[in-house]
Amino acid sequence: MSDEIKEFTLPSGAVLGLNVAPYADAKALAQAILVEAKGISFGEDTDHLGLTKDIICSALSSKEIEKCALKCMSRCTYNGSRINNDTWEPVEARGDYVIALYRVIEENITPFLNGLLPDFQQMKGVILTLINTRKSKSTMTPSSSTSDYAKQGMHGQ
Repeated sequence: MSDEIKEFTLPSGAVLGLNVAPYADAKALAQAILVEAKGISFGEDTDHLGLTKDIICSALSSKEIEKCALKCMSRCTYNGSRINNDTWEPVEARGDYVIALYRVIEENITPFLNGLLPDFQQMKGVILTLINTRKSKSTMTPSSSTSDYAKQGMHGQ
């Protein structure tokens, strides 16, 4: 865990002082986000605007993500004061809530996901290859004989 405080200026001009949460709290947040992400479908033809909407709605509507994120956020400051539920009571502070929440989530879960992303891309490639292989094999009719299949493979027909 880093003792370095990162500062972010929020839309209202307030300053978020961000401390990374302890491992257990950050891991609980990452797990809550991954549970929600399992329900979000995306692929090569995904509408990115729709995907973004689904991600935001899932994250903001999940009580578990909120609980975990608020625990991580409690180590942070808003204009120099420790963040708690009262921080967001003033109407003018509420416009900063989602951005502050995003920053806290990003800083706390990115370390868990950084090493996974290159492996995910490799796994995605393997899965797509397997799918394409199965699709090409399924174009053979069940009535095709083994020798017909072999002939097609050997002669490229």
